[in-house]
Amino acid sequence: MSLTKKFERYIPEEDHYSNVIYLRNIDGDWYKQQSNFANNSLKVLYDDDGFIISMHHDVSMLYPDGAYICELDANTHVNIDIHKIKDGKLYEYQSLDNYNRSQIDLKKKQLMNEVSSLIDPLQDSFDMGVATSEEIEKLIALKEYRISLNRASTLHDIKSLTLPV
Repeated sequence: MSLTKKFERYIPEEDHYSNVIYLRNIDGDWYKQQSNFANNSLKVLYDDDGFIISMHHDVSMLYPDGAYICELDANTHVNIDIHKIKDGKLYEYQSLDNYNRSQIDLKKKQLMNEVSSLIDPLQDSFDMGVATSEEIEKLIALKEYRISLNRASTLHDIKSLTLPV
């Protein structure tokens, strides 16, 4: 089953519980539709852009507020970092290599910003000729770390580095 219609909140006209959030799409109430899903499938929630929000084999574990749902073969391998859903079908929108590279670049950028903020005041002291010997030692150690970080090409390389204290 593939429900490519977005679920939204609503208040039922018939008797209902006041402390329950009800969801529906054009096909009807979410709770009533759950029985239409196969027991041995993977149910996947996704947003307007196709990004996967959640997935589970048990449909009752999903909460599709503002989302769409599709049903895939139970053995389908889904990686939320590289897969999206379009028209109820799973596809790869970026390669795992590209994802890994972007994660490495992001981690390096975060650590570079952190170490640069530690270097800046020490560099100022050094430039003004007022740096203590401890500050100079720390400045050199931080710059060596930054150089090593810049040369790191894998997450393992990055994680093996220790920020000098």
